[in-house]
Amino acid sequence: MEAMNPVKIYSAPDKITAEMLLELLKNNEIPAYKQGRGSGGYMDIYAGNSLFGEDIYVDKDDAARASRLIQEVTAEAEPLDEIFQEDETAPSPSTTRTPMSRRRLFSIILLVFMAISGIFGVVMHYILR
Repeated sequence: MEAMNPVKIYSAPDKITAEMLLELLKNNEIPAYKQGRGSGGYMDIYAGNSLFGEDIYVDKDDAARASRLIQEVTAEAEPLDEIFQEDETAPSPSTTRTPMSRRRLFSIILLVFMAISGIFGVVMHYILR
């Protein structure tokens, strides 16, 4: 068996999407794996999911076929010319927008929860006095 020469073909917004795409690739006999972005691996262990998403990697020889399969399902897979670029420091705009909007939504929900908790605490303080 030859060693894998991995290339990133897609950045899934969450663990469920990544698992579904891995299953699609497996069913088409394309070896693949996923890896959490940033500190997403820690969040995945701690919370069961990550706001950072997951990158999907396949062997360079299978990249074109795998990318076509994912494009059929998602219509968001990275174009092939971006796959083979050596510099992966600049993510595509479609992958950076989703985690940021999820972080913003999580922050808003947390702030609303804290505000309601504070108001509830003040109301209970005056009722129980």
